[in-house]
Amino acid sequence: MTKNTIQEKIRCYLLNNAIEAVYDIKNRDGKLGVFWHTQGSGKSFSMVFFTKKILRKIPGNWTFVVVTDRNDLDDQIYKTFSSVGAINEDCQADSCAGLRQMLKEDHKMVFTLIQKFQWEDVTEPVTLRMMSSS
Repeated sequence: MTKNTIQEKIRCYLLNNAIEAVYDIKNRDGKLGVFWHTQGSGKSFSMVFFTKKILRKIPGNWTFVVVTDRNDLDDQIYKTFSSVGAINEDCQADSCAGLRQMLKEDHKMVFTLIQKFQWEDVTEPVTLRMMSSS
């Protein structure tokens, strides 16, 4: 495939279900789950479609935190979002302290590794709700 080749991506029905769940977030006590797929199923593009649709259609000050467990996957997803113009800022946490700072700031997207949620000065489990109140 050449660099100038255009590919068409179509979102799947599972993504439609996830978007409908966001519309119903008030009846879910503000909580949502996650969705994932098997290898090679288009997870990165599903995430782009999902986040862009929410930002476009549902009012709110949304922050999406994309958490993975491997550097290569974190880079892949970040590059996918960047390559389709879904992000235009550096929003990939480079350290535990960097993640902590990004979660305090106003970012639409934050990309990180699960390991970066381990902070030495925290004695209780860290949640995003705790981060937004500090």
